Amino acid sequence: MRLRNLLLLASLCVATLAAHAQLTTYSDPATGVTFQYPSVWKKVPKPDTMTQPMILMAGINPVIDFEFSPKGNLYEKTNLVGLDFLYYTAPAANAAACSKIVTDAAGSDSKPNTKTIHGVAFQHIQTSNSGMCHEMSADIYSIYRNGACYLFEEDFMNVCAGVVDGTRGLSAAETKALQRHLDAITQSIVFAPVK
Repeated sequence: MRLRNLLLLASLCVATLAAHAQLTTYSDPATGVTFQYPSVWKKVPKPDTMTQPMILMAGINPVIDFEFSPKGNLYEKTNLVGLDFLYYTAPAANAAACSKIVTDAAGSDSKPNTKTIHGVAFQHIQTSNSGMCHEMSADIYSIYRNGACYLFEEDFMNVCAGVVDGTRGLSAAETKALQRHLDAITQSIVFAPVK
């Protein structure tokens, strides 16, 4: 019963922190893309070796990658490896070529749908990758504009619960709170006019 109460308290703390997270705005002056991310996330030159972003594995380097690590916070003793939000641009001849970049990276089993963000329609694909007790789920959003393919990737990585001594599996509430952080970044994407 005590463990259950501690987990409930941790989940409430997570929800409170999520609701009050300080945000920082990223702006790409070359393309007019802006989005907001939690200030505690770090800009990294490349994803952690434990993470395997789908678009990166397809050979396209991100413009920027923001990463959340469980080290030093409430998630340190969980099976969370980390969260990544990556933004890419790639040349593309048309919308079909842009779509092909994503479907090639995500695999043929992934079924695209349309998601609208601030009145702009994005192609969305949800996919996952697992093996050797590592699991990654990814949401990839893409749009073709002005001769380029814009790609945004949300990655959620963890290992099997109990694989690392002294760790526990994420609770459903913790998983939901972490996913909300990723989704909130995507929901903040805006294409401003290029100056």
